[in-house]
Amino acid sequence: IQFDAGFISAPRSIDSAVDGDRFAAVLRRAYIGAQGTIPGGFSYRAEIDLAPKTPEWADLYIAYDKGPFNVTVGQIYPFLGIEQMSSDLFPSFTERAAFTGAFNYRRRVGLALGYSRKTWMVNAGVFGDSVADVLPDGSRSVGFDGRAVWMPKIEDIQFHVAASAHIRHYFDYPTPNAVRYRSRPYFFSTALRPIETDTVNVQDERNYGAELAAIRRRIHVVGEFSAFQSVRANNIQPTYIGGYAEIGLFLTPDTRSYKAGQFDRTVPTHPIGKGIGAIEINARYDYLDLTDNSSIFAGRQQSLGGSLVWTPLPYVRFIANYVHNNFYYRGFPPDAAVDTATARAQVDLAHSNLDDRQVRAPQAGRVDKVYFDAGEVAATGVPVVALLPPGDLTALFFVPESERADLQSGDVVQVSCDGCPIDLTAKITRMASDPQYTPPILYTREQRGRLVYRVEADVIEPKGVLPGQPITVDAALAVGK
Repeated sequence: IQFDAGFISAPRSIDSAVDGDRFAAVLRRAYIGAQGTIPGGFSYRAEIDLAPKTPEWADLYIAYDKGPFNVTVGQIYPFLGIEQMSSDLFPSFTERAAFTGAFNYRRRVGLALGYSRKTWMVNAGVFGDSVADVLPDGSRSVGFDGRAVWMPKIEDIQFHVAASAHIRHYFDYPTPNAVRYRSRPYFFSTALRPIETDTVNVQDERNYGAELAAIRRRIHVVGEFSAFQSVRANNIQPTYIGGYAEIGLFLTPDTRSYKAGQFDRTVPTHPIGKGIGAIEINARYDYLDLTDNSSIFAGRQQSLGGSLVWTPLPYVRFIANYVHNNFYYRGFPPDAAVDTATARAQVDLAHSNLDDRQVRAPQAGRVDKVYFDAGEVAATGVPVVALLPPGDLTALFFVPESERADLQSGDVVQVSCDGCPIDLTAKITRMASDPQYTPPILYTREQRGRLVYRVEADVIEPKGVLPGQPITVDAALAVGK
């Protein structure tokens, strides 16, 4: 559920209905639906938006996954840029980039194929119109869409490099294929379109896009460029362009999530109850050029804005942003500016309830023991598996009574074992004050005295060391004693 409220300031010269300012508050989105999996590799999703006066279908598809291959049939986005492919729930501003609206990006019904590996993915498909736009005798148009993404993670930087192509053909119908290209000025509730083309009869559309993004800890940068060509009668082929550049910074120890070629949900490191959640600031420059000799209202739009995003919990989100828009025409009407300030409150109840029903380990680790087999019933609160976190490895050894005084907490000792790194070390964290008799099983290179002291030391960078592995400890080499 999303509630939006905002304030817009526009001159009367480009909005004759209202002179000056206006305020609006609306229910922006209210999704309800179902999703799940079916044995055999199938999955489904059906989602409808109840916010519009006439409810609209959103995602509506059946998918089949087999290893790296994916087949999807239904209504989805036809592999557009990262801004459009990322969910409505995870934006950095309340509105997407201007070109996504101007170029009429929307979900469409079609057949899509995908192939993905760890660092790259390729998708292609054929799409008709949306569920709501399909005519009684079929789709008015057919499109061929594809996108390739390279997404390596090099050290602590997540990269995203992508390109997409979209070709759409409109069939001949008794009624013209009337299309108009226009965009709102970063405001959700207004009929104001400061720049727009006339309604034209389109035969074909060609759209090519490029994307670049990088995420490193608290910082992310992202940008897109899109070139759109509208082919009309008499060989008229104007080309429009659009794009944006954005930089964002978390003020808390968080990072922007990324998954499979799109931005994902932000999960705060310290959610409410343990901290203040995740706080992010963003700055964006947006450009759209709809210059077209077909209309005196066609022109260019340049927008500069900033946003503040607060995510107190993974499924609760608040956004506030301000955007200054400049519009440039070919001569008439005069150039103009529009300022918008908007805010959003959002809660994702369905995914929150679903997440509560999933069991996750508190951290990654090696499975040490499995207490139940598949099909057995575990009572509430009973452990199912035992995990050994890889970074919490402790070396346990015994020091002879004669050498007890040479060691103390904080000393670093050298550890060796079969197959272990040669530079393995551990830092002493605890030393027993009471002696004990030598255990009946003790792994040593020489005979020790019968009285020994138990010592615990945290292994530093325990790569290649397994729990329960016999070790030899040499204190003299590491501490210089």
